[in-house]
Amino acid sequence: MTLEELSADHARLTAQIRALETKRNLVRLAIDWKRVQGPMTLAPPRKAHDLAVADDKPTLREALLEIMREPAIPWTRDELHGELERRGWLPSGRSPKNQLGARLSTMVQRGEVARVGPATYVIRD
Repeated sequence: MTLEELSADHARLTAQIRALETKRNLVRLAIDWKRVQGPMTLAPPRKAHDLAVADDKPTLREALLEIMREPAIPWTRDELHGELERRGWLPSGRSPKNQLGARLSTMVQRGEVARVGPATYVIRD
């Protein structure tokens, strides 16, 4: 084999290992969740009377942390977007998905959540 072929093989195997590690981490999280929490259920959206002021809503960061704790499983950005929308907590503006992606990126940098796959996040303990 040439050096180029060996390098290409190495890169391909490294990518496969990363993909398998991501899958392994997701399975481990699911196993841990089942052991500790039992069946997964989503919490109902907060009612207006649960908030301090009727049109008050949590910050995007607070909302994401609350959602991701309820169950502490991996969430895709699209799933988080849908849950924020369901609860009436979706950010206003022209591109809520971009705001969500930027906030998640900041939360990863701060160590509040971990990116465990493509656009997939889990809350850190």
